Amino acid sequence: MTRLPTGREMLELARQHIGEPYANVLVPKNNANWTGPWDCAEFMSWLVFQVGGFLYGCLDDNARPDSAEAYTGAWRDDSMSLGRRVPYQRAAAIVGGIVLRYPPRPGRMGHVVLCDGTGGTVEARGFELGIAVGTVHLRRWNTACWFPEYNMTRT
Repeated sequence: MTRLPTGREMLELARQHIGEPYANVLVPKNNANWTGPWDCAEFMSWLVFQVGGFLYGCLDDNARPDSAEAYTGAWRDDSMSLGRRVPYQRAAAIVGGIVLRYPPRPGRMGHVVLCDGTGGTVEARGFELGIAVGTVHLRRWNTACWFPEYNMTRT
């Protein structure tokens, strides 16, 4: 049964993967035992599927979970039609807020992170850092989002 993920559940799961490697790979969203490598969109879409049981941020959200390709451009598109958008500053103060930087043009990479409610993030930060903590502040973002009726808590 599909249910809406909570921000706290997503954050707790994300923290379990800190230190795992980064690579641009397709992640099977239905593999609960996946331990990397990850890129930012694949990590976030995997978290949504693991906690909520549905695809989000994939080029085809109706694809099979083991072969659906996540992309920050798809996160942008889904946030416009399937989610609720808020300013990124607000999302930074909410456990489970999701912050996006759009790809600069089609086929290029953007970035998507999960907020901890205190301005911090858990994210796939790149080849050198892998899954790591970061901060929302002093970085360029376009928007933030969450799912309709998404259970999020302010810190």
